[in-house]
Amino acid sequence: MPQAGQPIWDSQGAGTNDFVVSFETSKNIFNEYRKRGIIGKISRPMKSMTVGAGPNSRELDIASTACVASKEITSGDEVRFTLERNLVGAPTYGDAQVKTGDFIAYMHARVFVNQTDSPAYPVQGDMSKLRVKDILPNQDAQIRKQLSLWMAEEQAYKFYDGVFKGASRDLTAPKNEGGRALDLGLGAGVQVSPENYIVAGNGPVSGTPGTSGYETNVNTALEGLTNTAGDKFSLQFLHYLSYWLPDSNIAPSEGMEGTKEAKYICLCDPDLLANITTVSGELSTAWQQARERSKSNPFFSNDEIDFKNLLLVPDNYLKKFRADLSGSGIVWGTNAADRRGFNASALTAAHMVVLGSTAMLEAHNGSVDITEDPGRHGKGRSISGHVKQSYMRTRWVPKDGSGAGVLNQNMAVCSFYQGAFAW
Repeated sequence: MPQAGQPIWDSQGAGTNDFVVSFETSKNIFNEYRKRGIIGKISRPMKSMTVGAGPNSRELDIASTACVASKEITSGDEVRFTLERNLVGAPTYGDAQVKTGDFIAYMHARVFVNQTDSPAYPVQGDMSKLRVKDILPNQDAQIRKQLSLWMAEEQAYKFYDGVFKGASRDLTAPKNEGGRALDLGLGAGVQVSPENYIVAGNGPVSGTPGTSGYETNVNTALEGLTNTAGDKFSLQFLHYLSYWLPDSNIAPSEGMEGTKEAKYICLCDPDLLANITTVSGELSTAWQQARERSKSNPFFSNDEIDFKNLLLVPDNYLKKFRADLSGSGIVWGTNAADRRGFNASALTAAHMVVLGSTAMLEAHNGSVDITEDPGRHGKGRSISGHVKQSYMRTRWVPKDGSGAGVLNQNMAVCSFYQGAFAW
C-alpha cells in the first residue's frame, strides 16, 4: 500500500518493499521482441559441457556456431563465455609414429549486463476515455505491444553499437548516465572500431586494432571513399570477399532459422543491395536468365541474396549507422540517445557487416520487467519496460591473460561509397 507522504513511484515508504509501483515480469514480451527483426534470428543460446570428472569436474559454456552467442545471466552482472579451439596439426603417414599434438585449447570472453529502461508511456485517464469515441478498450495491452516494438528496435541499436563501437551503449556510456564506462582499450567509454575492416577501393585496413593508430587508418580509409565505380558495392567485390574470408580464417556460421548450412551472414545497408538488384543492376540479367526462378535457386531470391558462401540480408537499422566523418574521428550514425528519427541518407559511407561464427556475444536476463506507476490519487498512470541486456564484439583471450593468443577472427566489416538511393 502507498504510504502517507509517498507521492511518486520511487519514493519509499516505511516498509522495506513499500513502493507505489506494481511490478510484473513478462517472458512473453521478451520472446516476442526477440523474434522481430534479423538479430533474434541469428542468435543461439550457449551450450554447456562438463570438463573433468568427480570433484574436479566443472561446467564450461561452449560457443555454438551461430553468429550471436547468447547467454542468460543468473546472478551478478557478468557473463563468461568459453570457446573451444579447433584441433590443428599435421598428419602422419604409413608406419611412422603418430605425432603428438597439443592439448585442446580453451579461450575466454566476458560480457557485463546493464539495465535498459523504456520511456514511461502514459495511460489515458478515465474521463479522457469517455470523451474519445473510438478509444481502444484495453490500453494496457496496446502499450505492452508497443513496448515489444520498442525493445526490438533497441535490440538492433545495441547490436550495431557492439559491431561498430565494440560494445552496446549501456556499457560504454558514462557512469553518470547509467552506463558502465567500459574501457575497451582506448580509455573509459571510448569506442573501438571493428577489426578485419575492408574499405572498397582501399582494401583491408592496416594497423593494430584497438590502438589510436588503427582508428586513424580506418578514418582515413573511409574519408577516401569517392563516387567512383571501384569504391561502390558490386558483384566483383562479392567475388573477392567470398575468397578473402576463408583465407582470413574467419569461420562461417550456421544459416538463418536454424539451418545447418555454413554461410557468412552479411547484413547490408539496403541501398547497397538495391544497386545490384534494380532493373539496371548487375543481378538483373542473371535473374532473367536463371533457369529456376525460385527462392531455392542460389542465384535468385526476392529479398535475401544467396551468393556463393555469402547470404546477403538487407537491414534497415544498419542504414542508421553510416559513418559520419564531418567532425574529429568517426561517428557511427549518430551519438544521440534516441536514434529512431535519425535519417542517415546524407552520409555516404554505407556498410556491410559480415558475421562469422560467434561474431557477437549477448548477455541478458531472459525477461522484460514491467512497472506501473499509478500516479497521485490514481491519476497520471504510466507503464514502463525494463530489460537487462548487453552486446559486445567478440574478442577471445587465453585464460592466463596473455596477449599472444588473442583471437579476433569472427567478423568483418566492409564499407562503400553510397549516396541516397535514387528511385
